[in-house]
Amino acid sequence: MNLIPISDIRNVFIPTSCKYLKIDIGLAGDAPNSAIWLSDTSDRFVIGIEPLEYHWKHMSRLGSPDGLNIIKPWKIVQFEDNTIVQNGQKVCDIGDRFCGILGAIDNVATPKIQKFYKNIKGRTGSSSLLKPQDLSVLDSTIEIDTFSVEYMLDNLPRKFDFIEHIKTDCEGKDLSAVKSIGKYLTKTVFISSEVRNNNLDEWVGTQNSNEFFSFMLGNNFSVLNDSGSNVDFINNSLKPLVDQLKLTCNTLGL
Repeated sequence: MNLIPISDIRNVFIPTSCKYLKIDIGLAGDAPNSAIWLSDTSDRFVIGIEPLEYHWKHMSRLGSPDGLNIIKPWKIVQFEDNTIVQNGQKVCDIGDRFCGILGAIDNVATPKIQKFYKNIKGRTGSSSLLKPQDLSVLDSTIEIDTFSVEYMLDNLPRKFDFIEHIKTDCEGKDLSAVKSIGKYLTKTVFISSEVRNNNLDEWVGTQNSNEFFSFMLGNNFSVLNDSGSNVDFINNSLKPLVDQLKLTCNTLGL
């Protein structure tokens, strides 16, 4: 696996065998959606973006000492061996099909350092660029690199005709992440985001679900699947590509 800062995005190696691009924003401790994409297909290149170093350490090695149970029934990544595993057993090799970026996505014009609120106590996957309503439950704050999806794609050395799928799980900042796609929004086939969640109310300035739907529908996307908190959207202009190229938006959930 290549784990890089956003400043090194111009040097990313993308194999010619990778036909399509998927982007996984917010990996938590096991990157299950990246694992699905990499194991279900052999010709997708995946960019994973995650701000917490201890999550990257956990994804690097089975049994890393952070208290999380790595033996899980769903597919997860193990970057030390460059494999996908399930129930502790190897499912497939990753090869050169994944690039990890240490940082967070926000709708910013140029990369910048921002404060990041790390881990509401007692819950994993509960960190955000947004401030918690109750600071007493906060673990700590850190400074992280933030950048837009548009900036990342502008500087990616290989240009794809379209982006197959972008998944976001950003604890109340998903709409900002989607807006940061910028001019590449019209070239994105699927977007999967955490639009609603009771826990999102814990953050100051969390996204409004009605505004989220209004933005997506106003940009010619329609709802493909709505599970209550997580929503899959499809770009109406790019629907013909789905059957033609056998594109997918499979996720474990956000």
